[in-house]
Amino acid sequence: MTEETLTVNVLRRTLNLIVKTLDLSLMAVYSQDEKPLQTKIPRRLLRGALITSN
Repeated sequence: MTEETLTVNVLRRTLNLIVKTLDLSLMAVYSQDEKPLQTKIPRRLLRGALITSN
């Protein structure tokens, strides 16, 4: 493994953690508001952004 590969892997893990955290906080915020339809949109966008960046 080169240094570059390690750096990319670390960045990916960090991004995944950030997305998971955002996902959870979005769910918490929207479940308080009781607007279940709105939760699906940002989460899909976030996941889509992650998939395309990989």
